[in-house]
This record gives sequence, C-alpha cells and structure tokens, in this order.
Amino acid sequence: VIYRLASCGAKVVFGARRETVGQMAEERLREMGLDVRFHKLDVSSVESCREIVAFAEQTYGTVDIVVPVAAAFFARAFVDIKESEYDHIVDVDQKGQYFLVQAAARSMIRGKKGGKVVTVASVAYRGEDMPKLAMMTAYNTAKAGVVGMTRGIAKELKQYGINVNCIAPGLVYTKIMDRYSERDIRGFERKIPAGRGGTVDDIVPMIQFLADKKKSSFIVGQTIFI
Repeated sequence: VIYRLASCGAKVVFGARRETVGQMAEERLREMGLDVRFHKLDVSSVESCREIVAFAEQTYGTVDIVVPVAAAFFARAFVDIKESEYDHIVDVDQKGQYFLVQAAARSMIRGKKGGKVVTVASVAYRGEDMPKLAMMTAYNTAKAGVVGMTRGIAKELKQYGINVNCIAPGLVYTKIMDRYSERDIRGFERKIPAGRGGTVDDIVPMIQFLADKKKSSFIVGQTIFI
C-alpha cells in the first residue's frame, strides 16, 4: 500500500511497531525516489495514533488520506478466550482504526480540503469461518465493528467533504498462512469464488480507487468485498 500510493504521487507517512523494520523500509523506498516517512506506531494506543497524525502534519501538512491496515488475529474458542486476548484483538482491529481515523479526520477538517478514508474489515465479519479457521468470534466481532463504524463516520464526516468507505478482503497470502499445510490451504481455496487466495496486488488497486479524490466520490459508506 505504501509503495503504490507513493508511486501515484502521494507523500506517505506509515507506521509500525518495529522501528528497525520501519526505518529500513523507509530507507529502501526513499532510495526508489518515493517521498515517504516512517513513524513508530502502536495502533492499540490512542496516544500513538494521535502522535503519528501530528508527525504527518509537521512533515507534510494536514492529512488527505488515511488507510488503517494493522490487524491482529488468533483463534480462540468463545468459552475459553481471556479478556486480555479479546481486548488485544479489538484494540488493534477495531478501536485502533476508530481512533486513527478520528485523529486523521480532525486533521482533514483543519485542512478544509476534504479527504479520503479507507477502513479495512474482512469477509470474516459475516461469520463465515473456513475449516480450521473457526473459533474466530472475537476477530469477527472486531471486523463487524469496523463495518458499522464505517457507515456511521461516513454520515458524520460527509459534511466536511470527507469520503469514507471500507474494503473487506478474503483470504490473502501472508506470513500467517505459513502455519497451515499446503493441503489446508487448498481446502481454503476451494471455498473462494476465484479459486485462489489473494495477493497484495489484488487488494491495493481498490484502495487506490477509493482513495482517489474524483473516481470514487459517489461511493459513500460502503463495504466492498475483495
């Protein structure tokens, strides 16, 4: 997402918990001629969410686009999950998005130029768990919260010219899939209409489209499945 948005001409501030990795990514992207900056971010901390937006304003001016992509996931039975585990999933997957978008929206309002918000849910919010990925109730709950949040803030922020939508990806090939066997993955894929899992290249074009100031201005408060 960072590379694609920056390649389109955006000046991008991105965050992550691991400073070393973030700084290495910044260095590599800047060597490619892209205008990006890294700032440490823990989305489970409201203060951290506010700090990265303040850094973006100090570096580039008021915010125009925000895409909160951080996520946490692990399987736990509903009757066994601990409060701390539930809180971690919700803090990262839903609460973190809520307050990062809030901080960015305040910046957009100050800038008086409108803006674009692309939140990230998951098809899992519908509770359609795949085999061996059951026990996802906390994750499903958090992602359902993102969908409801998107609808609400879309109505609230439209008065400022801020356009809010959500993407809900299906299975995407990431490092988390390393824990499953090839046989398991094939089983997942048989339940996907496209017959395969997605890649970053399948997801990012929709983010670019929804982040475009003109192309998606008539789409408001929607959740788009990918």
